[in-house]
Amino acid sequence: MAKRDGWKKGLVITMPTEKDIEFVKFLFESTKQGKVQWEPTARQNEFTTSLQGKYRVFTNNPTGYPMIELWDDADQTLLNLNSIEVGVVAELYEFVRRKALNVDAVLDNLMRGERKA
Repeated sequence: MAKRDGWKKGLVITMPTEKDIEFVKFLFESTKQGKVQWEPTARQNEFTTSLQGKYRVFTNNPTGYPMIELWDDADQTLLNLNSIEVGVVAELYEFVRRKALNVDAVLDNLMRGERKA
């Protein structure tokens, strides 16, 4: 996979299409329903999932504004949105982060007083 340095270049604000917004909402709903599973990448606070075996979605929050990228299997960026452009990107990022890092399970364990050796 190609090196992805776009996160560090700052925000590029473009006008998302209705289809872009619809895709992010679809992704969020599919994630909430458990149809899409996310996992952490090697980068801190970045998460990824695969769609149809040939597309990768990445979400991160490098600038204080969560972002989402859709890549194809030729390492072409098909979609690059942030939460300024599409507000639901922030909701998706936070939901994904909590699920991928098992935040609720950690909190449950802490409140029950469980410790790992």
